[in-house]
Amino acid sequence: MSVVFARALPDSTQVIEESGERLEVEVENPAEVGSVVWKHAVIDEDGDYGEETPVKFDGVRVTQEDSAETGIYAIVFQELNMSDDGKYICIATDKKGGETRVEGDLVIEPLPDTARNLIKKTEHKA
Repeated sequence: MSVVFARALPDSTQVIEESGERLEVEVENPAEVGSVVWKHAVIDEDGDYGEETPVKFDGVRVTQEDSAETGIYAIVFQELNMSDDGKYICIATDKKGGETRVEGDLVIEPLPDTARNLIKKTEHKA
């Protein structure tokens, strides 16, 4: 039996640069999950999504939270930057090798210069 998503990624999530965000999916039948992989694709100069590459989890700014018991799988961003913008794809593979995919766009809005300057001033005082 293939993996069934009870809750997929939203079609589009808009957030401000340097804020945090959690992209989360829920699997209806967690006992069927063999593995879960996250991929990221960015828009190229033609306005199309390019190659899907594995998400780089660094354990600090970008982490992965998986719960095989509850069927909840997530990417957690501590501080988004403009390079995080793009399409995120969650690929769940069942124990027989069948894949099920869900995807959604993460749109990063640039931090306004006034806010960026305020953050820099605060960092220098600390």
